[in-house]
Order: sequence, then C-alpha cells, then structure tokens
Amino acid sequence: MNIKLLPSEVQVIFNRSNFPPKTLEIPITELSGHKSWLKAATDARKTLHDHKICCVFGPKSTGKTQMAAVIARTLMSSTGMTSRYDFATQFLLEYEQRDRCFENLEDHFYAPHLIVIDEMHLFYTSPLNLSWLDGLVSKRINEGRQTLLIAEATPRTIRSFLPPGCAAKLDKAKGYIDCNWAPMP
Repeated sequence: MNIKLLPSEVQVIFNRSNFPPKTLEIPITELSGHKSWLKAATDARKTLHDHKICCVFGPKSTGKTQMAAVIARTLMSSTGMTSRYDFATQFLLEYEQRDRCFENLEDHFYAPHLIVIDEMHLFYTSPLNLSWLDGLVSKRINEGRQTLLIAEATPRTIRSFLPPGCAAKLDKAKGYIDCNWAPMP
C-alpha cells in the first residue's frame, strides 16, 4: 500500500523511530557505488517481506545500521508504517524498567511494523531475556510484523546467543545477510 504523506508527516514518523538522525538523512544515491551493499540491502528487504525476520551481520562500520535505516525509511515514507530502532541493551533496559510485563511493552516492541535491534552481539543471554526475545519475535512474526537484527558476529556465533526459536526462524528464512566487506567511509 503506497500512500502520499506530507513531508512534515514523514518527518514525525522518522523522529519517532529512534534511528540515529544521520542514518535517516544520508541519500541512497551516496551508497549506489557499493554494489555488495545494495545487493545485501535488497536481500534483507526481501527476506523481511517474505519471512518477517532477518539478521544482517559483519564487521564494524560496513553500513549495517545504515542499511536498516534505508529499509525503515523506505517503509515509513512509502506506507506510513512505523519503525523502531534501538540497541539490544536498550531494549533489555526498557524491558527491565517496565517490570518485565508484556502488556507494558506494546508501544515500543510490538506496535511498530518494523523493529531493528542493533548490537545483538552484546545481548545478555539470561534465560529470562532469551524467553522474552523469543516471545517478542514469535508474536511479531505471527502478526505479520518485521524484526531486523544487526550483529558484529558470524551466523554461528549469532545462533549461540539467540533463543533456539529465533535461530530456527532465521535458519528457515535463510535470513542471515552477510555484510563482510571493507568498512565504509
């Protein structure tokens, strides 16, 4: 569904997404010379559309967060759907502050059409956190909402800190997108 939003409406949606401002301001044309990045972004977008879960991984400074922002920006500006970005540690902190009650998390974690959880390699894997993440991803997939994970790790390492249900969903979707190229300027 494509809708026509006023620039001010798009800006409000962007501001609420919590993406770093610089990632929402970079024109896509600046990235057009990087064919591997463009292919990975296309693959990630398709995987999210088809399977509702995806993980982009690779070394630091390869444009993973920028890729997530481009995907979110396109979604937000063309459909008006909401997105939410945060670091894994921030998601856990908000979860802790809301008394670990799923009903209190609706606005930040379940409501946005797309959530992006960055720095998954720093995710603290207590049994309670793993259970929460598994429940979050399962509920979002069942409701047709997209979840994009970002990590500076390999798929094998990523599987070790994800709940088995999330790892199985990523495996089934072939949802690991490799961003292993030289750091971007």
